[in-house]
Amino acid sequence: MRKVTAGLFSSIDGVVEAPNEWQHAFDPEMGAALSRMLDEQDAVLLGRVTWSEWAGYWPTSTDEPFAGWINGAQKHVASTTLDSTDAWANSTLIKGELADHVADLRERDGGTIGTAGSPTLVRSLIDIGKSLGIKVVAEGVECMAQATILAELDCDMLQGYALAMPMSAADLENLLRARRSA
Repeated sequence: MRKVTAGLFSSIDGVVEAPNEWQHAFDPEMGAALSRMLDEQDAVLLGRVTWSEWAGYWPTSTDEPFAGWINGAQKHVASTTLDSTDAWANSTLIKGELADHVADLRERDGGTIGTAGSPTLVRSLIDIGKSLGIKVVAEGVECMAQATILAELDCDMLQGYALAMPMSAADLENLLRARRSA
């Protein structure tokens, strides 16, 4: 069964809208992390606002490698107000219940199903997961503001730098030895 993940650019105070206004460059580490995430995905869920904004930019963009990836990926658009997604290739307007569509996608063969932008959609997906008894894990939590928001959304587990800083192999060995002797 396929996983559904959300990759959101978030400011330190939890803002997820218009990252182009506050995240101006990717360092090599950020670029590598984004590439790893995208390599696993072959479909993406988008809300109406994100899809509409992106459909006006990405189809003709030369900002690689993301332009090639997003234009080639199957895009599933959650909207109750759009009539069509014909303006952007590989886009499908979700008809009917979001939960049913996501359940169907999860049953199909393929890679991870991503969610980009679309914080309202992410909230809906968390609610759907909880209602289906699926454990909701938030990874990559970078600050306590994000942790607070995700905890309020009732995620089952939070993981990330804000909660446990990375440690060297030697520090991990020392921690494990200390726990064994305790």
